[in-house]
Amino acid sequence: MFLEPVKGVAGYHDIIRRPMDRSTVCFKLMGSEYKSLGKFRRDFDLI
Repeated sequence: MFLEPVKGVAGYHDIIRRPMDRSTVCFKLMGSEYKSLGKFRRDFDLI
């Protein structure tokens, strides 16, 4: 569950304003996009 971004589901992005998934978190971790633990935690909590 929540391994990849949700695609092809009508209305999903109208309901879920800030979608997040595990592959996006991993991509951000590997790219050093998280400048603080709080930003990582915010994305993790969305999952």
